[in-house]
Amino acid sequence: MALPRLVLAGIVAFAFVGIVSADYRKGRSLKPYPPPGKENQSTDDFSAIKIQGTIHCNQAGRWTPVRGATARVTCLALNVRGYESAPFSVVTPRTDERGFFHINLGKYQLANYRLRSCRVFLEAPAPGICNVPTDINHGLTGAPLTNYRPLGDLSALYFVGPFVYNPSPY
Repeated sequence: MALPRLVLAGIVAFAFVGIVSADYRKGRSLKPYPPPGKENQSTDDFSAIKIQGTIHCNQAGRWTPVRGATARVTCLALNVRGYESAPFSVVTPRTDERGFFHINLGKYQLANYRLRSCRVFLEAPAPGICNVPTDINHGLTGAPLTNYRPLGDLSALYFVGPFVYNPSPY
């Protein structure tokens, strides 16, 4: 009777270790987003937030860069006392011929406000046949700012996407 319980306990322990270790594999996580309130905690260390990403068109399984599409960056703005104000939102410049967009939020940020919990969404497609947004890399639900590189001017460059549009079925 004790042997089956010991075997069952071993199986449960082994499964628990497997689940816990899966969370720490490079590039994989069981959690799709950081816990609420933990997003963009490191942005306070930087004087400006810069964001870059790409937008593509998925035609017959082949991704091609889209020129002229835009994305929207939406953040929560906090005043100097830490109170939430209205959401901060800005549209990126149109993508270039390689599908890249780049925006410096420092140009738009108001004095005495900090930005938190920023997300990037697909905003408007380029003129043409690729005009159906997809949720690949959270283009519709909002991609959180997670991967960044500190720059020499005390700013952080965040990377999002690539975001994808599909051709219209009509």
